[in-house]
Amino acid sequence: MKDFHEGKDGLLTLPPPPGDSSLRTTVPSAPGAVLNTDQGNLLDDLREKWLEVEAAELDERDESALHFDKRLEMLMVIEEQEKAGSADSDDTGSFPITTFSPAQISAEQEQL
Repeated sequence: MKDFHEGKDGLLTLPPPPGDSSLRTTVPSAPGAVLNTDQGNLLDDLREKWLEVEAAELDERDESALHFDKRLEMLMVIEEQEKAGSADSDDTGSFPITTFSPAQISAEQEQL
């Protein structure tokens, strides 16, 4: 037991190991020294960046779903107009053609 305490005391007096600090995830400090939290932790920084990327991907997916919903709604309106137009026709076999002006098309493209 005496050897254990001597070894532990010896480790506390040793400086941090030398080496390439770019491979470390945290900045080493001398044993028993007060930690400097201003320097931050690389793992925390990486986690923050990962969460930001994940949030951006979720936002992009939500935006894509919103565009899909708008397109689907537009197609449903067109279908209702065509059904209403065919019911109003005189049964001569002609169907109304829905046309869109270039301004309507460009406005739809800008929304996408």
